[in-house]
Amino acid sequence: MNNAKKLRKVLSEGFQMIPGTFNAFSMGLVEQTGFKAGYLGGYSLAASSTRTPDWGLITQTEMLDAAVNTVNAVDIPIICDIDQGFGALSNFLRTIRAYENAGVAGVHFEDQYFPKKCGGMTGRPVIPIEDNVKKIKAALEIRNDPDFVIITRTDSGETEGLDGVLRRFDAYFKAGADYGIFFEAPKEEDFVKVGKEFPGKVIVFIGDLLLPDSPPEHHFLPFKAYAEMGYAAAINCVAAFGAAHQAVKKVYKFMMDNGQITREFYKENCGNFVENNKVLKIDYWQNMREKYEML
Repeated sequence: MNNAKKLRKVLSEGFQMIPGTFNAFSMGLVEQTGFKAGYLGGYSLAASSTRTPDWGLITQTEMLDAAVNTVNAVDIPIICDIDQGFGALSNFLRTIRAYENAGVAGVHFEDQYFPKKCGGMTGRPVIPIEDNVKKIKAALEIRNDPDFVIITRTDSGETEGLDGVLRRFDAYFKAGADYGIFFEAPKEEDFVKVGKEFPGKVIVFIGDLLLPDSPPEHHFLPFKAYAEMGYAAAINCVAAFGAAHQAVKKVYKFMMDNGQITREFYKENCGNFVENNKVLKIDYWQNMREKYEML
């Protein structure tokens, strides 16, 4: 079964929590923990690979390279963020083809102009509905495998409000998009409305990109609450990246402040050599070396 079929099977089994990652190792942890699918997000990739904000500065090649490495590292299906497709319609279609050929299970793209901005930031004008409908139809035409999952994301809430989100999703699903992604929900009733309006068709981003003083509580509900609202899945894009940020900074600060890294600190705060190698599937590689007498 290819990865696209795997993802469709997973999503057909009911609501899924899909953790966000930023490289092959973190995706390996998703798989090791037991989740059925993983997500490779643009914000985390731009930050971890290029130290740039999520403004369309990271290139298609850089994001695709990360996707290839990640797909080859795990057996679970992966959804990849492809921004708005990295340019004009021709660039977008080349991106769809490249990600499908890379073994990615599905991709999502937003209805912003190029260059885009992260969904957690202000100043995100969206293209006309008709233009994004064309992109969806073209993506469906160019994909070779009908199971390759096409997911459209709308960032229209900032400029068009909830009515715009609902109007756009209606048009996008009628155009043939497999799923939609909804990012903004300043009010819990909007959250509920979108899920109920399109049951089983929308994947919601939750708990992402918190501003220090105003975390939206409805982004931190038990996962079953989103299932009850009618969402197909929930993705937390940047929790892992945010956790890595804090953990790594803690290590560096301890070293700077103490002039050493103590055994006690290491045991409490760091994955050890054996634990790391387990994520790297070292036993599998060792067995293959022995089986085929490789150096």
